[in-house]
Amino acid sequence: MDTMFDKLGDYLREYIETGNAPKSHKKPIQTKESQDEIKKIPSHLINEFSIFGYKENLPDYTEIKATYAKLIKELHPDTSKKNNTTIKLMEIQSAFEKIKKIYKK
Repeated sequence: MDTMFDKLGDYLREYIETGNAPKSHKKPIQTKESQDEIKKIPSHLINEFSIFGYKENLPDYTEIKATYAKLIKELHPDTSKKNNTTIKLMEIQSAFEKIKKIYKK
């Protein structure tokens, strides 16, 4: 196992031999803009995410799951006092299944 001093020695040896400072092995820092690009909702799933109330930024899977559970509980025929909730429940379940696929990749 390399110790911190072994790594430091390797860096110094590289600097002496090449005259160049060694490259960092850290991951590049992501800017706010690059993070926002990653978290955009895919265009083919905008309708599905809007059912859950998300319009632009891709939420965390736990948020989607919690919202799904809340909507199912509100609209379930056994607990809901609203009429004709079956179609809305089917839409929510279908949207959740499509959304779930992108998080499982």
